Amino acid sequence: MKHVNLVVADGDRNTLGKYVSELRRMDGINVVGSTADGAELLALLSHVRADVVMTGLALKNVDGLGVLEAVHDMRGVHPKMLVLSNFCRDSLVERTMALGASYYMLKPADSHLLYKRICLLAEQTDASESIGPADVIAGVLRRIGVAPSMKGYRYLETAVALCIEDASYVHALSGRLYPEVALRLGATPSGVERAIRTAIQTAWQNGGIQSYAAVISDSALADGRPTAGRLIACLAHACVQTMKN
Repeated sequence: MKHVNLVVADGDRNTLGKYVSELRRMDGINVVGSTADGAELLALLSHVRADVVMTGLALKNVDGLGVLEAVHDMRGVHPKMLVLSNFCRDSLVERTMALGASYYMLKPADSHLLYKRICLLAEQTDASESIGPADVIAGVLRRIGVAPSMKGYRYLETAVALCIEDASYVHALSGRLYPEVALRLGATPSGVERAIRTAIQTAWQNGGIQSYAAVISDSALADGRPTAGRLIACLAHACVQTMKN
């Protein structure tokens, strides 16, 4: 695997030192900076090329949300942001995702799981690479009228990605899919289900799903507001077909 330039930030210096020490021993990880201070983190990112930033929310001077806002407004290619938090409130998760976080995980997080997530995010950082699944999914969600700022966008995006990897998820939404999405994004299964349902309802009311159904010649999709399982299956199939072409 390619080397991943990682910056680590956490307001608790003991936790920060633990993560830095453990991740430095992982294959391919190059820790290019670490800090407990949000202002220092932003200064660091202005002169260090980072593929992924792993940050807590409780930072000194500038908190994690302030860092996300500043990175979101930066020009050029942004590093992928992995957020670690002690809280799993849906409103907080949605706020961080709206500001550009790619993953939201709960503390304490296993270093090997963090390693997997960091490597996954790093695969999406090279703008010169061909369009990957994440780009295709984002494009399809825009086509049906689900914007990144919309409630449920990240949950729906992750659900579609999981169904691309394993189609059997579509047949076990409550038992497997929603719990897995919740685990990956630091939410609750019921919160995931509710947010996805709201996103689908909004997209239907705005006519986005009906317009997309016409584009892909799927008249059945426009017969009535689709269930979450029906829409997720349709979007996953459409993304797979797009990546094949």
